[in-house]
Amino acid sequence: MTTKTGKILAFGLAFALAGAANAFSQLDITGRPPVFGGDATLSDALNTALNDQFTNAINEIMGEIGNLNPVPQDFIRSWGNASVFGSHGASQRGFGGYNRFAVSFGAMVGLQLPAGIGDLADDLDNITNTLNTDGDIALGVSPHLFVAQVGINTSRFLRENLYLGLRVGFFNGDAIIPIDGFSFNSFTIGALANYQIIPRVNLAGRFVQWGGVNLGSGLIFSRTAISYGLALERVNQDLGAVGGIANPILHIDPTLYLDMRINTVTIPIEVMTSAQILFLNFALGLGADLAFGRSDINIGMDGDISVSGLGAANVHQVQNGYLSLNAGGAFSPRFINLKMMTGIGFVLGPVFIDIPLTMYVNHGFNVGLTLGFRL
Repeated sequence: MTTKTGKILAFGLAFALAGAANAFSQLDITGRPPVFGGDATLSDALNTALNDQFTNAINEIMGEIGNLNPVPQDFIRSWGNASVFGSHGASQRGFGGYNRFAVSFGAMVGLQLPAGIGDLADDLDNITNTLNTDGDIALGVSPHLFVAQVGINTSRFLRENLYLGLRVGFFNGDAIIPIDGFSFNSFTIGALANYQIIPRVNLAGRFVQWGGVNLGSGLIFSRTAISYGLALERVNQDLGAVGGIANPILHIDPTLYLDMRINTVTIPIEVMTSAQILFLNFALGLGADLAFGRSDINIGMDGDISVSGLGAANVHQVQNGYLSLNAGGAFSPRFINLKMMTGIGFVLGPVFIDIPLTMYVNHGFNVGLTLGFRL
């Protein structure tokens, strides 16, 4: 992978925002160079040279960020999909049937990938190749690194075998991701309901249990905000000899700005079962996530523009130069997301540890880690 590609792939989350800068180009970069006044003959010659070379500078910047789609629909929608997939943190789905209440804490990451995990791992350059070929890519990620859930058995006061839950999560990436100019924040809140169609059955005391059959649903809201500014390589354009000025040079230090606002509402519909053998717990289920909401992604550019090598020439800058770029779009996540759920957990008395995994149709995934207890 080239140095240029590596720099572009670093635009955003180090583990997932790969290709985001590329994903927003064939971009229409506009702007103008600085304007100089002073000696009329000299300033006119200098301004003419700046206008001529400014176009070359824009082309050089375009070459650095790629030649791709300014409205990458698949990429934008994939971040909404990933938000839906990642909203299931601190899941208790493999440990239903408790007597009074359950409390769990966990982390989960939702992924929308362009291909299967194995294919992507074999060749990471597939991301860049797809961007350069198609101008778009189905790639998104949604980490939810601190989620808590409380579940209550309502059999004593509302309805037998009905379990109600509240899920809350947040992640402040600004504090732990050491990337200058990078901001990442997320928030999740949801109300859940689970009904034991077939209650938990003890087959051999506490050591062999069947978890019965559980039907679950709910309403989960997730909000994610991401922003980042990527400083690109400095562009230098030699203006040549201008009216006796020996070596004036146009300098541009461009910066790409990415801003993402992702808001999703998820209605999960799940049928789960589980089995506990000694200290191991295995879960299996089928279902779908119904998704609503929108992903808004905008990208812009500005740059510090200057001219060196003027020496004592009788000219002075009267207007600043600028760069401008406008790209992005807004799309909804996929409405119906069929899924198969599984997981392996470890049980020690009332304490449980779970590693849930979900595989969605069209190369969606989530994976998490949960620590909890039930009484």
